[in-house]
Amino acid sequence: MKKFYFILLVVTLINISCESSISPNATDSEIVSWSTKCVTDFLEDKLTAGQSLKMKEWILIEKKVPIPVEVWQEDDSYKSDSITGCYKLLDSRNVFDEHIFIGKGDEAFVAIALAYEVIDKSGICNYFEKTYTLNTTGQIIDVYDYVTPLEIKKQTEQMFIKAVKEAMSSMGKDINEMNITIEGKSIDEISNN
Repeated sequence: MKKFYFILLVVTLINISCESSISPNATDSEIVSWSTKCVTDFLEDKLTAGQSLKMKEWILIEKKVPIPVEVWQEDDSYKSDSITGCYKLLDSRNVFDEHIFIGKGDEAFVAIALAYEVIDKSGICNYFEKTYTLNTTGQIIDVYDYVTPLEIKKQTEQMFIKAVKEAMSSMGKDINEMNITIEGKSIDEISNN
C-alpha cells in the first residue's frame, strides 16, 4: 500500500512538462514526477485509435551518477577517477544495484523500468516490461526490454571473461593455468552459472 501512495504522490506532486529540461540538481521527487510524466506522455502519444494504456508497476527508477574510484597506476600510485553508477529513486522489486545503471547512452540522466499493458479496442491486452532512458531535456534516448541489474551484471561478467580468455589466448597463455577471480568466484564458477 505504501508503494501505491508513494507513486500517487509522485505522479500528482509536481506537474512538469516533458518539453522542458530538468536540472540535474532537482530533488528526487521532482525527478521521479518529471520522468514518469515523460514516459507516460511518450507511451500515450504512441497509442493508436481505440487503444488504451494501463500502467501496472513502476519497477525501478535510477539517476545516473559518477562513483569515485582510485585507479592503480604502474608507478604504484593511485589516480582519482570515476565509474558510472546510479542512485535509487524508486525500487518496487528490491533489485537495485548502485553499480549497475539500467539505462544506456552517454547522455543518459534517468532510467525507468516499468510494466504496462496496451489494450486494443477488441479487448486484447499486451503486457510489456520495458526500460526507458531519458536525457535532461526529457527526450527518450533508448527503449529496450527490461533486464534486471543482476542479469546485466552476469552479462557483463561473461563479456569480461570472454575478453580475458581472448587476450590470454592471443598472448599464447593457457587460461586454465591461471587463477582469475571476480568477487571471490573463479572464472569457471561464474561461467557455469
